[in-house]
Amino acid sequence: MSSFTWYINRLKMMSFQEIIYMRLWRFIRDNILKSKPNAGSILSFRLIPFDEKTRFFYNEHFGKLKNDAIAEAEKVLENRIILFGQEVLFENDIDWNVDFINGKRWDPKTDYRFSKESDPKFVWELNRHQFLPTLGKAFFLMGDERYARKAISLIGSWIDENPLFQGINWISGIELALRQISWIWTLHFIHGSESLTPEIKKKIAESMFFQTMYIERNLSFYSSAGNHLISEITGMALVGKDLGRNDLVTTAAGLLEEEVDRQILMDGAGAEQSPSYLAHTMEYYLLFALAMGMEMVSPKILKGIERGSLFIQALLNAGEDALYSGDSDSGEVLRLSHAYNNFKTLLNVSACVTGNMDTLQEDFHEDEKSFWLLGPARFQELTNRIVRRKVCGRNAFEEGGYYILENTLDGRDIKVAFDCGPLGMKPMAAHGHADALSFILNVDGHPVFIDPGTYVYFKENKWRDYFRGTSGHNTVRIDGFDQSNFSGTFIAMQHAEAECISWMEGEKVSGRHSGYSRLRSPAVHYRTIAFEKDGKIIEIIDRIESAGEHLVEQFFHLDRGCVPGIIDNGVIFIGIPCGSITVRFDHRMELSIYYGDDELPLGWISRVYGSKEKTFTIVGRNRMRGSDTFATRIYF
Repeated sequence: MSSFTWYINRLKMMSFQEIIYMRLWRFIRDNILKSKPNAGSILSFRLIPFDEKTRFFYNEHFGKLKNDAIAEAEKVLENRIILFGQEVLFENDIDWNVDFINGKRWDPKTDYRFSKESDPKFVWELNRHQFLPTLGKAFFLMGDERYARKAISLIGSWIDENPLFQGINWISGIELALRQISWIWTLHFIHGSESLTPEIKKKIAESMFFQTMYIERNLSFYSSAGNHLISEITGMALVGKDLGRNDLVTTAAGLLEEEVDRQILMDGAGAEQSPSYLAHTMEYYLLFALAMGMEMVSPKILKGIERGSLFIQALLNAGEDALYSGDSDSGEVLRLSHAYNNFKTLLNVSACVTGNMDTLQEDFHEDEKSFWLLGPARFQELTNRIVRRKVCGRNAFEEGGYYILENTLDGRDIKVAFDCGPLGMKPMAAHGHADALSFILNVDGHPVFIDPGTYVYFKENKWRDYFRGTSGHNTVRIDGFDQSNFSGTFIAMQHAEAECISWMEGEKVSGRHSGYSRLRSPAVHYRTIAFEKDGKIIEIIDRIESAGEHLVEQFFHLDRGCVPGIIDNGVIFIGIPCGSITVRFDHRMELSIYYGDDELPLGWISRVYGSKEKTFTIVGRNRMRGSDTFATRIYF
């Protein structure tokens, strides 16, 4: 797609108010008026150091993790940094403008949205500085000045090599916010270091002043408002608190309260239709609540946090794979530990913030990140409240369009998560996938039919289109078209409108969507998923209503470790980690099995941004005329 076409489509997403008051005014301000930034009187940091009690408690409860934490800090001393799950070695000094995958330096003249050589995510991930708290933690635990000096050196070199408001690292407000959150926590850890001189503090404070000023002047309102906006506002609040900028804190608190019901729907689902980005939003709100003190946070925000955590808990109960629907960039807001699931950390901290113990995990006592966030006293208090709980709760989320069926068939624990919700947050649905009426299946805690994930955003358009497209999900595609029409990396020009038409708890769910009403011969897809207890079966009924002729394709994506056997008269046997299942397709379907096919593409899974692995995908195809119904049965 040409940049001209992209800009035209992007303008179509904007209201008149956004074009005039935000885009045009910002252009005039930055390119014609060119007001000169002035730091004015930089207020000093108000850092609260960790105390000896915290160090003692850590050594008592997390001592087994200490060696790993120190080993990771030693690697950072050597410029060996873990990025997107892989260790990357930076020779000599770190170049903050390099794509660590291909080694190319980012050209400041290149618009990141149209780069064909590099992915800006591979620059931004390094510049989030989420490895710096590791150095800070090591200094706090060991008192070794090497760790503090390295952290200060890296922050200083970033400031020196990234001139104000220039280059790839000054483009995106969310990146500035995430970087400063990492700096804040690092500074709290190294507060007692002799290397953290008044001059260094002043230099860092000035940089944070200007980064926050950029955020405040370029907030992602209107059509861009999503998790980016929440990150920017939270960054303002946390920096404002530590620099004594009460004006920033007041502004941010008001904006966060205004946004919470827009970002977290009334049933707890995320407006962006991505559980991963809902988790980001939740983490921002939790960091804000902890920094300000729960008594200073509005009840409206606390209610939003609570319902979001209950939604994440429900998906986690259905199987962790349910959390991969929609976009996921493998990110977290603050990285303090690798030893515990970050989704579960959010649930634990939410229990403390909201007082709803339904989301407190049974293994909370192993959650190191929660320890650092809550402190020893609150951590110990929650540890004493852990009880073995029976998993129960809501399984129907009408506004978000998520429905969870769970049952026991022949002694096997079966869980199905069904998606018949909107594409994403309007108008752009930036992080939504064309996955209406898709499902995932979990058997005895093992993922079987899965959502393949995201893989990449930029550069490799074919792969972006596949992983967010209809063929990349367990649903039906008609005539080779995606249910929704995408234009560019984060714009959906046409949204499939999906809805639930029937729901029976633990037994059946039915939905439909209108995505193919745009075809020359319009079609509507209906899907029902039902348990047949007596027959030990899940039945999937797909009905296509249309007057014309269409190619219908059904996609079933298997998790790694699930292996399909020989096709025999429409029946496929699938070996799974806990035994096997049998899938009987409609006899009219022509079946194919794909494994890591680059051309189509099919047969891929991605669980870490920028990395993909081969897996099996089963596809059934049939050319139909007029309305028709296809039945698929899964036997346990």
